[in-house]
Amino acid sequence: LEELGSPIETVVIIGGGARSALFRQSLAGIFERPLLIPDQLETATALGAAAAAAVGVGLRASYAECAPWVRIARTEQPDSAHAATYRESYARYVALYSALRETFRRL
Repeated sequence: LEELGSPIETVVIIGGGARSALFRQSLAGIFERPLLIPDQLETATALGAAAAAAVGVGLRASYAECAPWVRIARTEQPDSAHAATYRESYARYVALYSALRETFRRL
C-alpha cells in the first residue's frame, strides 16, 4: 500500500493470534509499526461486516463514521532491534523465491 502512495501508520490485529504476546511482538517488528489491539477480538469481523452494510445501505456516509465502533484495548510497539532481523530475513526470502520461481512452477 505504501508503494501505491498510502502511508501506513498503524496496523490493527484481530482474531486468536492477537491473544499471543509473541505473535503480536513479531508482527509489530515485521511491519515496523505499532499494532492496535481492539477489545473486540472475536467479533471484529462481524463488526466490519456491519460497517460495510451500514455504508452500503446509506446508514453511514463513510467508514470513518463507523470508526468509533472500534475500541482499542492496547498497543504493541515494535522492537527496533528485531526489525532489522526481519528486514534481512525478508530480503533473503525474496532472493530465494526469485531464484527458485521456475522450480516452484514445475512442482
